[in-house]
Amino acid sequence: MENPLGTSMTRRGFLAGAGALTVSVLLAGCNGSSGATTPAATSKGMGATTLVVFFSRPGENYGSPDLVNVDVGNTEVMAGYVADAIACDVFEVEPAEPYPSGYFDTCDRARRELDENSRPAVANLADAPDPAAYGTVLVGAPVWWGSEPRVMLTYLESQDFTGKTVIPFTTHAGSGLGTAVADCQAACKGATVDEGRAFSREGQSIASAGDAVRAWARGLGLATR
Repeated sequence: MENPLGTSMTRRGFLAGAGALTVSVLLAGCNGSSGATTPAATSKGMGATTLVVFFSRPGENYGSPDLVNVDVGNTEVMAGYVADAIACDVFEVEPAEPYPSGYFDTCDRARRELDENSRPAVANLADAPDPAAYGTVLVGAPVWWGSEPRVMLTYLESQDFTGKTVIPFTTHAGSGLGTAVADCQAACKGATVDEGRAFSREGQSIASAGDAVRAWARGLGLATR
């Protein structure tokens, strides 16, 4: 069962796709090779004109009908599928204070951050690639309480996206893009923000989305692999 965000929300329905695949599933990294690597290892300076930036959370996650414990966040898996399809550099946004592994604990923290409109610190912000080197930036995140996680806004608001094309993509359990497009429009001053794409997945079922994500990425008109 999926719980739509922004309606009769329960805490179980909130973490829109923040879980993922078990370690037994092989994920393609940004170099295009298949294997146990993921895009979490930052890749930059490869001469790519597209940057994929993502935030993801592993741990206990919403599944149907029960919570599941997963090792790789859904959005990280999605970013890997995107990077498998297009020529890109990849950067993972890492919160300075990691989110709890417990689902409901993360629900509560994310709700508090949203209510306070906070900007949680990013641990690796100094390592972020300069958007000036790219024409297009794909921004991936789960939808939490109907919006971009506040830690993702910390990253976005710290960068200069003037003249760039920004394309949001989200993982969710019923909310679609939520306010991700509007959030990116507000945070990425001077950028053209695409309508984006949402992928609905719960817990361990993320593996079934690989072909659809790659097809979407290849259809963006960017350099492909």
